Amino acid sequence: MKRNISYKILPEYNLIIEFSKGSVTATDLQNLKKEEILDSLYNPNFNFLCDFRKLESPINISSKDRLVELLYYFKSIGIKSKAAVLTTKPNQVVLAIIMKNLTTDIIEISTEPFSTLESAIVFVDSSIDNLSIINDVLAELDKNTA
Repeated sequence: MKRNISYKILPEYNLIIEFSKGSVTATDLQNLKKEEILDSLYNPNFNFLCDFRKLESPINISSKDRLVELLYYFKSIGIKSKAAVLTTKPNQVVLAIIMKNLTTDIIEISTEPFSTLESAIVFVDSSIDNLSIINDVLAELDKNTA
C-alpha cells in the first residue's frame, strides 16, 4: 500500500531525503521517523532534505504535541544535523517555519525553508553536482508515494 510520505537514505551523501504528497498527519511523520531510525543505513548525523512541494494540506498545527514528543526523542539519541524543507505554497512555508522554531528550541537541527532544490542542496552540505541524482531520487519517491 502506498503512503503519503516516504524516504530514501543516501549514505554516500550523508543525506536522508523525505517526500510528502497529499495530506500527511503528525502520526504519519512520527511513524516515518521511527522507520528511518530503524533503517540499517540510518545515521543520526545525516542531513535531511524534506520535499513538501506536493503536500496539499500541511500537518495540523494542533497536533504539534506529537512533533514535540518526536523532537525530544531525537534529542535523547543525539541528532545534530541540518534539514532543508522544499516548499512552493505559503501554507507549506508556515509549516517549515513552525518546524524551524520547534527544532531550534528543542534540538540541534538547523531547519530552513527553501523554494529551490539547488539552494536546499547547498544548505545540507551536498554538492550541486549531485542535483540530477537527488532529482532522480525525488522522482522515484514521488512515483512510489500515494
